[in-house]
Amino acid sequence: MMNCEKMERELIAYLDGRAPASLRREIDLHLATCPACHARAAEFQQISNLLDEFPAPDPSPYFDARLRNRLATEPRRSWWSVWLPQPRLALATAALLILGAWVSTFPPDTPPPAPVQAEEEFRMIKDMPVLENYDVLANLDALSEIAAD
Repeated sequence: MMNCEKMERELIAYLDGRAPASLRREIDLHLATCPACHARAAEFQQISNLLDEFPAPDPSPYFDARLRNRLATEPRRSWWSVWLPQPRLALATAALLILGAWVSTFPPDTPPPAPVQAEEEFRMIKDMPVLENYDVLANLDALSEIAAD
């Protein structure tokens, strides 16, 4: 759905014939229903018609020569300047990479996981007699009911 704000942004392209067909349909529908935008489009069209009446100015006879001289005096940029527009940014990135590599060489301060695993195994071994008699424990409810009767 076209609103007045979007219409204002797209109006010049519409009047110049550069708007895509789908956008042209939206603008046509909006102009048919919005008198304020219709008036604005008429004003822009009138200004465009007035500008079309003025002839395009011819460049001065020395325009080409001055342009070539200006382009010749402009310093050429090296190929790497395109990839590194700001040397400070490149230096900061390199410093961060070096710092990260240096920090990663330090061993972690966390304790090794082996004692925790050994403690869990010790608990399992400690409970081994109970696990050997698991069948008896599983039927303990039934035995306690028999004993209660």
